[in-house]
Amino acid sequence: MIVPASANHDNLAAALRLSHILQLYHRLDSDIILEDRALQWNSLQSWPSGNIIFIGNSSSLFAQEVLQSKKTAVDVSDSVAKVGNKKFNKAGQGQYPKSYMLFILHSDKSSLERAVRLFPFRTGIAVPEWLVAGNEMDSQGAGGLQAAG
Repeated sequence: MIVPASANHDNLAAALRLSHILQLYHRLDSDIILEDRALQWNSLQSWPSGNIIFIGNSSSLFAQEVLQSKKTAVDVSDSVAKVGNKKFNKAGQGQYPKSYMLFILHSDKSSLERAVRLFPFRTGIAVPEWLVAGNEMDSQGAGGLQAAG
């Protein structure tokens, strides 16, 4: 798992929660690294084997570098996550695009919590390639999803 170099407590806590879930349900080990190392690996194209999860916001250098490569439906420009022409940068919106790497992008603490709750930790659960969760998820559940694809 990758957290931004200026990792606040919330990003690190989310990474620890997901790491615990992966160990508890699947007996998977995970490492939590800073984005500096991930940027080095990306520039050298020398990733270790395994899956990558990034937890942070769209202004992160790593998120911008990888998502601007246009390998997913989600794009980042001017530090704002976009799907097509629709921007998702309001407080409370948590983006969850899935590609060869999993990105959990958030705009604030509440959107991080919503996005982490959407993590598909049980096997066999089909999920869209990307989701945008809004404030309404707290009261409406899945009805609070603002976009998916």
